[in-house]
Amino acid sequence: MTAGAKAGNFGGTNMANQVSVRGAGGPAPWSRAARQVFRRILEGSGETLDRRQLQAQTGLAWATVCQAMDHIEGLGLIRPAGHGPSKGGRPPLGYELDPERRTLLGLDYELSRLTLRAVTLTGETRFERRVPLDATEPFAAVRSKLVGLLDAWIAAEGWKGPSGSSRGPLALGIGVPVLRFMEEKGRRIVYSTIQAFESGLLLDELHAKLKLPVYMGSNIHALALAEGWFGAARGCGSFVYLSFRTGVAMAMVVNGRVQAGAHHLAGELGHWRLPGEDGTLQSRTGAAALVASAELAGWRAPGGSTEKLPALLAAAAAGDPATAAGLREAAVLAGRTAAQVALLLDPERLVIGGTLALAAPAVDVPLRAAYAEHGLPTHTEQVELVYGELPDGGALGAATLGLMGLMG
Repeated sequence: MTAGAKAGNFGGTNMANQVSVRGAGGPAPWSRAARQVFRRILEGSGETLDRRQLQAQTGLAWATVCQAMDHIEGLGLIRPAGHGPSKGGRPPLGYELDPERRTLLGLDYELSRLTLRAVTLTGETRFERRVPLDATEPFAAVRSKLVGLLDAWIAAEGWKGPSGSSRGPLALGIGVPVLRFMEEKGRRIVYSTIQAFESGLLLDELHAKLKLPVYMGSNIHALALAEGWFGAARGCGSFVYLSFRTGVAMAMVVNGRVQAGAHHLAGELGHWRLPGEDGTLQSRTGAAALVASAELAGWRAPGGSTEKLPALLAAAAAGDPATAAGLREAAVLAGRTAAQVALLLDPERLVIGGTLALAAPAVDVPLRAAYAEHGLPTHTEQVELVYGELPDGGALGAATLGLMGLMG
């Protein structure tokens, strides 16, 4: 996710050093078996599963499943849920997620705002606070607001650090726009948000402040993981998430892991130039383009609101004709893009997220028509196209990123 802005105090980028998840103060990664077992428990949220069922569903050895379950239970992530029916021996003990003992902190850094959310393992929000940002703000200002949000959570929670028990937050996950494009002395420069965090030792500072593991990665990857664990891609082995927010980007998830590319820059669709179209996909379908199109047609945010996009979406839902043309154009371009992605990657499911998910009733017909027109029937009929269930789930995605970092 990128945007034009004047350069602030961000360090220069080294593309080869971008990674999907990196962190500070984390424990040793989980075993592969523990990850596999816990992913199955997450997918079956609401189910009660015993160890024999998990052994059958994962194909792991009995002793391996038992070791994985002991590890997961020791972290306070699951709890016994009573005995199931006996099949001739001792009744099996079932387990379920424990949303009462453990939470996750997620901080979403969009170019227009910061959002901090504390959520349970089932995605329920326990705390949320936001502050607006200006895309031209230097990193020092962003850093100050970020720390202020965490101070607000510490005060509300009375947090003094882990007590040694398996309760409280597991980790802080931070989702950030991987790259920023800015103007400095008339030249276009690419800056790395991740390296700005690292060069300022911010991850280490936050780890020391919270006494929790801290993980950071792409906010688009975070949103995709959240849809895979809690939303529209739940239970899918392979899916693609197309995000239309302040910027436009894509994430491909295979077996629960984001495929980041050789230089960890895969999916920067905002810079995709569609054949026969002027500008980039982001310049035509991003939030700024939607607002500009509506304003050109005579729409104005009520009361001079600075939060124009939510107001625009509310107006579209109410049938305001001034918002229709821009949303329709964005829908057609998104449908064309989805068709090309389906041809290229052949995922099990395509998830449309962000602004277009929020505006689904207004964009669904033209988007699906463009998807069908520009794709092959064998793909458009089999690659299911759905809307994200977490269009405002950036902070939830960041929390998911923290859990992914813990799992390793």
